[in-house]
Amino acid sequence: MIPLSTIASSELSYDTYVKSTVPPGAVDVGPNLQLPLLCQGVFTTLSFRPEDNTDAQGRPGVVRDIWQHFASGASGPWRTSQTVATFPAQSDHPLSDYVAACDAPGDGVFGVIANVGRLGNVSDTLDTYVDNLTVNGTVYDFGVDGLATGRITLRNTTPGGDCRPGRACRSAGVDHDSAVGTVTFTDPADGPEYHAVGARLVFSGGRALDPRDLKVTANGKPVQLTAGPGRTLVGVVDPVPSVNLVPNGTFSTPITISSRRGQHSTRERNGDSLILTAELLARGYAPLQRTGVVTAGTTLHR
Repeated sequence: MIPLSTIASSELSYDTYVKSTVPPGAVDVGPNLQLPLLCQGVFTTLSFRPEDNTDAQGRPGVVRDIWQHFASGASGPWRTSQTVATFPAQSDHPLSDYVAACDAPGDGVFGVIANVGRLGNVSDTLDTYVDNLTVNGTVYDFGVDGLATGRITLRNTTPGGDCRPGRACRSAGVDHDSAVGTVTFTDPADGPEYHAVGARLVFSGGRALDPRDLKVTANGKPVQLTAGPGRTLVGVVDPVPSVNLVPNGTFSTPITISSRRGQHSTRERNGDSLILTAELLARGYAPLQRTGVVTAGTTLHR
């Protein structure tokens, strides 16, 4: 048993997806986040219903065919399945009201449920998905067996440049290095389906980087670089909504990099290097969500 006050004091959230179905009335219902508990010694189930709430992106109720992220605050309505304390069965109240009432010895929560519930018509069907249930500091992240992998392939295009396998790209006698190549992500047969994919490019080095030291293009378009954590530069390759990475598929982004040697950096060191990594981005409950699929670093000397 975990006191309801403890559950309510940390993040309480989940992600849902409801596909368009027939009959249309069913799509207005989403899977409930439920807490079975004892309140004043009486068993009940508290249900957070997405159709009665607003998601984290400000969209009310269930929106078809997109992921939504719902987080419960102290004022969000929850429905009790049984009459407990002063709350009639099937009535809605803020979670804070239940916290105040369910404080008898032995009261507490003993599980978490993602439940479709009744649709109101036994002939209705609902095609729905749930992920990332977060309760009492634990995230229940459901996934398939496989996971996409990433790879960066670059060749030096600076006159006199050297970018042979096993060696970092390096040029001499010029004030810049340039390289061209691809960032590629490959999804195994048992991997997930990533929608509207893009990429997050991260440049790091032994010293602070200045966006003016680098020019990067992806898919033939300039990539804007901004300062990131840990003295890095970060750029985002915008996704094409119709481009998905599916099982047994690949997604490739052609890139070019021109690195000026320390013109705007605070200090220059012989042999200083530039390291590029890339992370797969995909659409979840918001565009450009990070997936955790990251390439190994590729080094270019400057």
